[in-house]
Amino acid sequence: MCSKLYLVTKGALVPEMAALTGPDAAGEQAGYATLNARLTLLGTIAGFVVSVPGVILYKLGGSVAVLVFATIVFVVAAVAGARLPVLSGRKAARLWADDESRVREYGQAGASQAREQDLLRLQPIANPEVMLGLTAMCIVRGLTGFMIFMLAFGLRRMKGVGLWWYGLVLAGSGAGAIVGLVLVGRLRKRFTEQQLLLGSLWLIAVTAAGCAVWGTLFAQVVLAFMVGMCGAVAQPSFDAMTQRFIPLSAQGRAFARFGMRQQLVWVIGSMIPVIIAFTLPQGDATMAVLAALGGLSYVSGRRAAHAPRMVRRDYRELGEMGEAGG
Repeated sequence: MCSKLYLVTKGALVPEMAALTGPDAAGEQAGYATLNARLTLLGTIAGFVVSVPGVILYKLGGSVAVLVFATIVFVVAAVAGARLPVLSGRKAARLWADDESRVREYGQAGASQAREQDLLRLQPIANPEVMLGLTAMCIVRGLTGFMIFMLAFGLRRMKGVGLWWYGLVLAGSGAGAIVGLVLVGRLRKRFTEQQLLLGSLWLIAVTAAGCAVWGTLFAQVVLAFMVGMCGAVAQPSFDAMTQRFIPLSAQGRAFARFGMRQQLVWVIGSMIPVIIAFTLPQGDATMAVLAALGGLSYVSGRRAAHAPRMVRRDYRELGEMGEAGG
């Protein structure tokens, strides 16, 4: 169903959040990714900060004290979440559709604006930019899971390699994630979210290929750093695309559905090195090939989605398809 909807959608409805309205379109476009990156960075830092009392409690009272502390943290977070203002679906739909100026062209310069409100109401999550971005983001997540387990089992099979090497790899991945989150805001001022997603795939492919040739343990630390950084750049960019191209009333469902798919792909990617025994260079080469194929697929998919020869189908037929698909 979604693949057929790609072929009939040429425009995109763009919600303008109250805090991001105004004549500065560039600032509006960069705002989503920057804010998402800041929120993720704050969450990452908070995780490191909260781990300090967790370690102290574990030394003093054991695992029971840590569980009690975690329960208190979750209860406080639940109370804070319950106090957040709720935007009803009706209000969100009114904010989404009350102004035709919210219907904007997104694609090649000079192309005619396409108003596909009926189609997007029928399947609001099936925006081609978002679905193609989801595929690219799933590849990044899958490669992350693949790398973690490939290194875990690969280092264990190597003789004379201490456990601290795996700790160093994990530290490199965490450091890369923090660096990526810090860089997102600056990169977004120069590149679009689509370019950041594609650049993340290309960078993983090039780094993995270089590490396969390099073939040392330190090369795996470099690879973990780059994968962590690319994942941290790609995730806020994809989230920003979701916020921009999907109606407010459908964003909660979209984020839940997309998060589930990304997590499933992460699990699938992590299972591959468990089933197949890769050496580290072989695993790096596999990552390079998969990332390169993902980048090529994303480029070709976006070109097809914005091709001027796309055929628009009858809305009545689409309605019947939507009813049949639920």
